[in-house]
Amino acid sequence: MERKPPLTFACMKIVFLKPLLVMVFILGLIRENPAHCQTQNPPTTFNGKFILNGLKDGIMLPIQPIKWNAAQWITAGAVVGVVPVLVYNTDNPIRNLAMRNQHPDILNAATYGSNHFGTGLYPGILFTGIYAYGAFTKNDKAKEVALLGAESLGISAVYVTVLKQIFKRERPYQTVAQYQTANPFIWEGPFSKNYTHVSFPSGHTITAFACASLIAHEYKDKKAIPIIAYSVAALTGLGRIYLDKHWSSDVFMGAALGVGVGAFVYHRYHKVQPKSLPQTF
Repeated sequence: MERKPPLTFACMKIVFLKPLLVMVFILGLIRENPAHCQTQNPPTTFNGKFILNGLKDGIMLPIQPIKWNAAQWITAGAVVGVVPVLVYNTDNPIRNLAMRNQHPDILNAATYGSNHFGTGLYPGILFTGIYAYGAFTKNDKAKEVALLGAESLGISAVYVTVLKQIFKRERPYQTVAQYQTANPFIWEGPFSKNYTHVSFPSGHTITAFACASLIAHEYKDKKAIPIIAYSVAALTGLGRIYLDKHWSSDVFMGAALGVGVGAFVYHRYHKVQPKSLPQTF
């Protein structure tokens, strides 16, 4: 007999609506107001000072909502508000579309290609190569990009791990195995002892977009680079849906958080006039 998960309003309020309120705050962790940036010289050497500054930046995240203005709260609320819309209206249809169009070549491309941009493997190789190039050619800009990219990877990894344990959402394939049907409404919440339900948000997507955001900010004067960076990140997120590892709402929030992390790290080291920045992530 098919098992039906409980979908009562009380249950949804506990494991879904309340965690969304937490997400509003989490978005505040990565939303830096440039007007209040305490900038410091960008790093060009991998040493103890760089590691210490990275830890300080991570610790600085929780105080960012204190500096928010009304527009920034509206922006964060709007981003979070998209999540229930996706859950109720598009998570299942998008998954069904992906499952109906499975192809071995695309599966291999997603598994061995775009997927590794989210594991940190390819970004790690990329940033290591950029740093080596900068060290060899005495190019401080290249070394800065590599080190801030590494910091973005580290911060996104820590925060996405915490968020996954707060929400404890089942992955699409897990719901199929348990209930014989895909169900995007299984949010167990932080008090569940099941530590394998870690669908929301997508860790691969936040990693890919954190790197893309940092690179796009560093090379915003080169039109092609931001386009390429965000395109690769988008393919990573889409690949996670195609592999049935994530719902579309997981990927959407992972992308939003990743863009924010990259922007936060960049603005910690670069003073930017507020009027030159849109009030978005």
